[in-house]
Amino acid sequence: VTTCCPTVNRLVECYYPDLIDQLAPVVSPMIAHARLLKKSLDAKVRVVFIGPCISKMDEASDIRHDTDVDAVLNFDEVETWLKEENICVNECEEASFLNASSKILRMYPVTDGIIASLQARGDINGYRTMSVDGVQECQDLFAAMRRGEVHHCVIEINACKGGCVNGPVKAK
Repeated sequence: VTTCCPTVNRLVECYYPDLIDQLAPVVSPMIAHARLLKKSLDAKVRVVFIGPCISKMDEASDIRHDTDVDAVLNFDEVETWLKEENICVNECEEASFLNASSKILRMYPVTDGIIASLQARGDINGYRTMSVDGVQECQDLFAAMRRGEVHHCVIEINACKGGCVNGPVKAK
C-alpha cells in the first residue's frame, strides 16, 4: 500500500494496526521535499507546505518528523493572507522553479498519480495495480485485506475522492 495521505495513514494506525506492515515504508512527498530543502539549502531554512489538505497539519506535527515542515497553510488561509496584504498573484513577477523537471512526479496528488509515477519509472515489477479513494472505500479495502482477499498488488490509497487535489480546502 502506498499513500501520501496522512488521513489514510492515521486510519491504518488507529483502526487497522495489523495492516501497518502493508504500508510502504516511505515518508510523504511533503516530508521528503522538506528534508531535501533543508539538506540542500540549509538546515535552518523554514519550510512551509501549502495545499488543500487539513491533515497535513497533523502530519507535520507528528513526532516522527516534526522538525521537517515548519508550517502548513491551506489554500483558504493563503488566499486570506494575500488579500490582507493586498497582493494580487497575477501581478507578481514570475520566477522559475529550482527543478522544473518534475513532470511525472507532480502527478501524485491525483487518483492513480503514484501508480503512474511508479509505472513511468518501471517500478511496478509485475504487480497488479489498484487505486482506491474515498474514506468508505478505504475502509472496505482494509476489511478485504484483513480477510485475505487482496494479493500481489500495488495499491494507491487516498481519503479524498480524486486524490489530494480534491482536499477539503481545494483551490477555487
